Amino acid sequence: MRNLMLLFSTALALTAASDDRWKFDEHQSVNKTFNVTTAGSGNAKLLVDNITGSVHVTGYAGREVKKSADMRFRAESAEALAEAKRDVKLDMNNQGDFARIYLDDPFRDHNNRGERYYGYTVSVDFEIQVLTNIEVILKTVNGGPVILKNTSGAFDVRNVNGTMEQVSGSGVRERGEWFRHRRLQS
Repeated sequence: MRNLMLLFSTALALTAASDDRWKFDEHQSVNKTFNVTTAGSGNAKLLVDNITGSVHVTGYAGREVKKSADMRFRAESAEALAEAKRDVKLDMNNQGDFARIYLDDPFRDHNNRGERYYGYTVSVDFEIQVLTNIEVILKTVNGGPVILKNTSGAFDVRNVNGTMEQVSGSGVRERGEWFRHRRLQS
């Protein structure tokens, strides 16, 4: 029991110390609205490709995709904060019936360099309203749940180190993992 208490105390101290290393902490809000047409290939589609942060998508009776992102930059120094703001890009665009949100940052390169090497970390939490029948592809790796509700379109939801909550749509669930269910012709 004594060893367990010591282990718990050490883990708690390490967690507090890791949060103390971020001397700079800034938020930036990004909002964008797109009209989505369903002409051409069929149903509208949304892709959210995040790395760290939550993704909340809710269907509503509208013709627009409304995107709100809260970007959080945490850094060890002013120089590292400036580097994060320069190197991390949030691409939010659409082309006809396809809306895309993509977070591009150095952590995607799989170069085994993490926040300790760069001296910063960036997380993005998304709140998105979509057409109820839109096809949705949602991906994140760390730091938050993926929530999909009030949609009827096909979906592909992936979260590596987090949870998936209130997932609703025409997708299917097998063995605790969510797989893509395509109603559209390939």
